Amino acid sequence: MHTHDRVLPHLKSGNAGGNDGKTIEGCQNDDKSVLEMDVPQVSLKLIFRGQEQPSLDSIEFLAGPDKYKADAPQDRDLTKAVAVVLLLFRAHSTWPELTLFRIRAAKPGSFVDTILNAKKQSQNKSPICALANGAFLRLFLKPRPITSRYLDIDQERLKPTAVKVVLDGRAIDDPKIISQITTLIAARKNWDLGDYTIDVLPEPRDPGSSVFQLQAISPRKAEPVERSTFSDAPGSPTFLANRHVERNLCPYKGLFAFWEQDADVFFGRESLIHLLTEKLDQKHIVQVSGPSGSGKSSLVAAGLIPA
Repeated sequence: MHTHDRVLPHLKSGNAGGNDGKTIEGCQNDDKSVLEMDVPQVSLKLIFRGQEQPSLDSIEFLAGPDKYKADAPQDRDLTKAVAVVLLLFRAHSTWPELTLFRIRAAKPGSFVDTILNAKKQSQNKSPICALANGAFLRLFLKPRPITSRYLDIDQERLKPTAVKVVLDGRAIDDPKIISQITTLIAARKNWDLGDYTIDVLPEPRDPGSSVFQLQAISPRKAEPVERSTFSDAPGSPTFLANRHVERNLCPYKGLFAFWEQDADVFFGRESLIHLLTEKLDQKHIVQVSGPSGSGKSSLVAAGLIPA
């Protein structure tokens, strides 16, 4: 996935028009509800459960003094789709003030399509669709033309810093862990993050400036560029390249388990691996037990199976 810059006029999310048809398409909001008109800024809390296989458990929607909560059905594609999009959005919290955050899908059957299809179904009884009387789903803006395969986040009502991530009761701010959660959830639906592009428009440092640069990046990887203004920010080419190296070379996986592909960097359990292989030579079933988080899955997946 290559990275490129293009000069664009100032665009506001939710009211973006085309630039003579040569730059980017616009995006339209749904009909405005009373809640949206009265409360321009909202915040979200995404509550996840499970370190090895994280899943979105519930969403809290805060709009002024009003608080709404919806349980997220684990068997629904929409649950996984909104989790992936909002986690990618949250990863841009260290960027300068954004005026555009757009995710483009290269193929049908994407998490972008899943969210856009849910927005079309006015009678959908999903708790996510009904959250805050439908105001939650209206944070995801429909493309123009409607046949386009992209969506925007409503920047006027939601900022990356207003998305809080909680995993098993612990607040998560580390971009690397957020990226790991994103990848694990996407992988469960075989959504390849390399098939998506993120377009962002940072707010300029000079308030009088009317020229902006669109930076197109892949959520998974990007080729190095000669110069990047925000090289250390999550989502930037440098950050993505470093993250790719860390995923493949770093022996420390944070909260997540080692799997078969991590066998080359899995150390310190040689005696247990040897013991398990001996046990399996004697009988076909061996039970591995231990406290939660002690490394049972890693021992079996990255140690025993490769051995």
